[in-house]
Amino acid sequence: MLPYAQNGEVEIHLYVYKDRSGIPTELKNAAQALFGQRGWKLIWADLFNDAFNLLKVTPIEYLSGGPKRLEESQVDEIDEIINKHLHVFSKHRNVTAVQPSFKVTNSVQTQEACIVVYVLGKGQIPLGESEIPCTIGSYPVDVVNGFCVRTKDPYLPTEAHEQKEFLRLGASIGVNERQSSGTLGAIVEDVNNGTLYALSCDRVMNDADENKIIHPGLDVYRYYLGHHLAEYRGWIERVTGPAVELPHLPDDCLEETELQKIFNDIKPIKDKYITSVSQYKLTMIQFHEGKLEEAFDKRPRVIAKYLAGVRCNVQLETNNGKEHFIDAAISELNKDEVQEVKAEGEIVIIGTKHYPNGECLSATADVKDLFKSGSATGFTQSNRLADELGNRPTYIRGKSNGRWIDVQCINCSKTVPAQSQARDLLSPCEQCNLDRWLKRCLCIQQQGAKPFCEIGDSGAVVFEERGNEKSAAPGFAMIFAELPSQYYKFAIASPLEIALEVLARKVSELRPNEKPCHLKLASKFDTI
Repeated sequence: MLPYAQNGEVEIHLYVYKDRSGIPTELKNAAQALFGQRGWKLIWADLFNDAFNLLKVTPIEYLSGGPKRLEESQVDEIDEIINKHLHVFSKHRNVTAVQPSFKVTNSVQTQEACIVVYVLGKGQIPLGESEIPCTIGSYPVDVVNGFCVRTKDPYLPTEAHEQKEFLRLGASIGVNERQSSGTLGAIVEDVNNGTLYALSCDRVMNDADENKIIHPGLDVYRYYLGHHLAEYRGWIERVTGPAVELPHLPDDCLEETELQKIFNDIKPIKDKYITSVSQYKLTMIQFHEGKLEEAFDKRPRVIAKYLAGVRCNVQLETNNGKEHFIDAAISELNKDEVQEVKAEGEIVIIGTKHYPNGECLSATADVKDLFKSGSATGFTQSNRLADELGNRPTYIRGKSNGRWIDVQCINCSKTVPAQSQARDLLSPCEQCNLDRWLKRCLCIQQQGAKPFCEIGDSGAVVFEERGNEKSAAPGFAMIFAELPSQYYKFAIASPLEIALEVLARKVSELRPNEKPCHLKLASKFDTI
């Protein structure tokens, strides 16, 4: 929510990121009741469905024929300037993220290194504020439209939402009985005792009242049922015609028992009219019926128990003392899950023949060809990180006078409902504090028209591809958000190496009488 003064009147711009259904009518009515009585004009912006127009998306031209890359010394210098001047950016409520880059003028990338400041509503100054400075330190500032959102809660069914006997990286996971989900990014092993853990974002697996982790996530499972039931009903309706009234399927029907009843009521009607139908229609009906029967028979199963997590800026001596925002957690796998994973021989990543090689690259590694498997977008690739972005540290606004990241955790606000709540966090936590920034996040640019990540991919681990002849891949980062902007669309991630080190320290603190925990990516297992 951002207030502006226009021609002597107050305008309230409300930016909403929800889903394909758009801005809820209840929200509009509540806002009108609150602000309308004061005579303020409300301007609504649907960031989910109208981001392209709101961001004024523009392609960039490169005079040199391709994108340029900042020198490492420039990155370090600008990063230090940004870190020292976060208080300056915090004064501007419309700022959402900051990073080093090259200045873009009239959609052309120049040779001038700069500080890019992402905002909502470029060209407008919120009420009571001044313009963002034109220069900070010795570098010019380039203001660009852009905002950051968490990558969670997918809608359309994918292979990641279907259960297999063994866990695969990229699969949907969530907290038991909670309507939220994310991605199984990796399976990690404590090399000192052999314990296996599921790795994902802390916000995906951490809940104040429930520690059981399930596959797939409950919301995904119900959307999966609803999708196939709608398709099943639609194909049968094409056979029966409008003369036969089929059980109604409400758009918001997500209760499993209700979906099961509708399915049971439709099946006898299908059996009655299925005798004279084309082979194609019959195939489609049988396909969706099979998916439904399998899904009703296989409810989400408990795969692990939450153990430890972190969701804040962390500072390690091994990383030159620089702070990085880490959103990561591990949950100890059940014995049955461990047995099935080991029986497969090597860790499987959905959508590719590649598998983890057990190594982690540093946050400053000179990576190039990247890939990930996420619950929402599946297997995607990007090979432009080294060419254009390099090791570009990105600072994400934790909270301004609006929530760019997520709802506040329950420990910080008793008035904001949330599906998944954080434990063991200071109050206010890193991402709820008014002036907090998520520091030195990794930034991965989308390649082509297909997004590198979307809603539902939180927790997906990004790997570096080492050539077609080498299927084993090292891990690099873990996705927790996306940053759509005027010129690019980025995946925002935490450095994986740092995440595993911090989590290992957490586990060691929980088990002081055992050997110190040392976590690595699980890769292959000896099969008997």
